[in-house]
Amino acid sequence: GVQTCALPILSKQTTLSPGYVPQDLQSVPVPVAVRPGIRLRANALAAATELIDAAATQGLRIAVVSGYRSYQEQEGLFNGYVQQMGRERAERISALPGHSEHQLGTAIDFGSPSNNYQLEENFAQTPEGRWLAENGVRYGFLLSYPAGKEPVTGYAYEPWHWRYVGIENARNVAATGKTLTEYLATR
Repeated sequence: GVQTCALPILSKQTTLSPGYVPQDLQSVPVPVAVRPGIRLRANALAAATELIDAAATQGLRIAVVSGYRSYQEQEGLFNGYVQQMGRERAERISALPGHSEHQLGTAIDFGSPSNNYQLEENFAQTPEGRWLAENGVRYGFLLSYPAGKEPVTGYAYEPWHWRYVGIENARNVAATGKTLTEYLATR
């Protein structure tokens, strides 16, 4: 059946509490994930598994590179980027703690061996990245930070970062041609 899914707006302006942890996190098995220890909410894991299996029938290898991240993990990641590249650039490529979709447990960074599982823009040009762009919505996923939408989302293009919203929601949002950020803001 169609899974519905609560859609909190999560942006530069909205935040989750440091203690927010989804209740139904599950371990993502290898090889669905690139390594052990990655977790996702149950519905996102089921959808990701279905998507990855469908890609495999086309001879494509897609895997989950990153899933749920706690507030504290996001804090460490963000602070690392700030030290590495300065705050302004860090904010274009990484969410402040409490603002990351990864804390929801429904956002996934997908990767493939085509580009050594690197979360880089060139993922969009790989066969796997192209297949995801064409088929993600069918499995209930939306690309959170599309090309050319940085003024709206506040983030640079991330062809690998997809958020599970359920098939019905994904279709509805995709039909509007808006990003999830824009769609939720006008709801």
